[in-house]
Amino acid sequence: MPSDGMALSDAKHAQPSVALTSFDAAACYVPFHFSTRHWGIHVWKSGLLSLVSDLIGHTRLTVGQTWIVGFAWQVLFLHELFHHWVEVGVARAQAPHVLGDWKFFDSIFCALYPPYVHDRPSSALEEALANALVANQIDRFYHPSFRSTAEYRHLRTRILRVMDAQPWPYCDYVKVLSRTHHAEGLAHLMDRAFIQLQLNKTGFPRRPSSSEIMPPDIWFTGQRVHGSGTCPVYFIDDMPAFPLVFSRPFPKWNGLEVLVHPNDHKPPHIHAIHLGTREERRFTWDDLRPLDAEPRRPVQRDVHRYCDHFRRRIDKRVKSMPWA
Repeated sequence: MPSDGMALSDAKHAQPSVALTSFDAAACYVPFHFSTRHWGIHVWKSGLLSLVSDLIGHTRLTVGQTWIVGFAWQVLFLHELFHHWVEVGVARAQAPHVLGDWKFFDSIFCALYPPYVHDRPSSALEEALANALVANQIDRFYHPSFRSTAEYRHLRTRILRVMDAQPWPYCDYVKVLSRTHHAEGLAHLMDRAFIQLQLNKTGFPRRPSSSEIMPPDIWFTGQRVHGSGTCPVYFIDDMPAFPLVFSRPFPKWNGLEVLVHPNDHKPPHIHAIHLGTREERRFTWDDLRPLDAEPRRPVQRDVHRYCDHFRRRIDKRVKSMPWA
């Protein structure tokens, strides 16, 4: 990124932010029921930068605001991850052994998800629940001390305003924000999936509700924001003129987070981020000399402790990078 920041769009055509970015226009989830090769979460760079523009209220991102790109990424990831959770929940109900006594023949496979996708009430509720997941879970990605800063609180309020400004049914997330209403919404989604069961000679005597088969929370058991690596995530670069680099961080530890950026400049170095203030400093590898006089955090002593703890993993990552 240039030292003075990065423009998020062509200045000649830039328009004031109106906070209308639809999450499903910026990213999408391709179900594994319909594609075995390309299923997963797909995020477009143009959609990501559009959401960043909505969050900051203009079209230029300063160096100190780079963390907002990661925030926008997590927002889109959470929204689309919820669609994956729903597909997994409905897929569990399709297994022949799950329906048990409700079928005359246990070998019958009941394809619930394909017709469920085309059920308009289900789709509307699912979008509202996906936005509610964003509102309820986005804080999990950030350290408590950083969440208390004015900068984070402002952005937290801003993302809620963005979702409020989205068209129906996205803006209905406020109706399913509470834990009770969210659980009721999940149960209703599963009931809508079971409505797809059609009465036939070898099928069901009637259409059961999901709660008659299993308790509602069972369908979504084990689905967590962290540890969701089983769902592929794709980043689609449809704006090559605007370079973005994503680095997978090492574990958060001792109040720090460390990254090694791909295609970074010499000398080989790491980026250390203080979790409390989100201040970032660069340190050469592996003597850990600071390359930045400012900011003052993280302090060199804490970086040494962190690197001693994860030295072998960091060293392997640094040596694998093509330093320009």
